[in-house]
Amino acid sequence: MNKFIITLSFVLVSLGLSAQANANTSQIKWTVVVKKTGPNTADVAFKATLAPTWHIWSQDPGDEMLIPPTFTFKDKDVVAVGKAREIGKKISKAEEGFKNKLNYYEGTVVFVQKVKFGKQKSIAGTIGYQICDPKRCLPPTDFEFNAAVK
Repeated sequence: MNKFIITLSFVLVSLGLSAQANANTSQIKWTVVVKKTGPNTADVAFKATLAPTWHIWSQDPGDEMLIPPTFTFKDKDVVAVGKAREIGKKISKAEEGFKNKLNYYEGTVVFVQKVKFGKQKSIAGTIGYQICDPKRCLPPTDFEFNAAVK
């Protein structure tokens, strides 16, 4: 009987985590484009398109507890230069329970990261992010990408 309860609990937790992951991917769509700007430099544009009522934090969200988007590259020859630029309509809003204004984007935002790279024909990596709606935040999620250098 104990084995049955433990197994059932494990299955229910797994289904819950799977449902949260699916909710995350259905509420945001990522597009990644790499545009060469020099012999060994490029701009990597990470475009997030969010479902209505959902938002993604700015890289400076306004509070340490909030999870901003991060951009990491798999190949050691790909090196980020500075911080990614944010292109979109940033919302800065005071929220109850927070000392500072919170910074986020709704609709569409593009994060543009300058990089130096070697002889790669494509750039791969991971976007780490968290999205929220007015009632809840989904768990942090990673999106893996691989984009051709153009």
